[in-house]
Amino acid sequence: MDDPPSPLQGHELLKTWRLERGLSMSAVARLVGVSVPSVLDWERARKRPTDEYREALELLAKIPRGIWRAPAEQAVVDRVRERLAADPPEATAATEAA
Repeated sequence: MDDPPSPLQGHELLKTWRLERGLSMSAVARLVGVSVPSVLDWERARKRPTDEYREALELLAKIPRGIWRAPAEQAVVDRVRERLAADPPEATAATEAA
């Protein structure tokens, strides 16, 4: 299950986490196993990390799962959540059983 949404975006969380710990982009790049330009792109929201690096950042910087979703991915998740809120599976199952 996804963590609750954060008021900050992934790139902001990454930069805040890095700066709070006094880490350079180079240090973060070494920890994650990427180039410094990759970290720079992530922090400036020019690119999103690929799945394996997103997972590493989620673990390393405690960035909530799912925060790096593209707008189209988030739109799908939002639609599913809206449908579930309007018609919870428990209510549907109870209606079908009756």
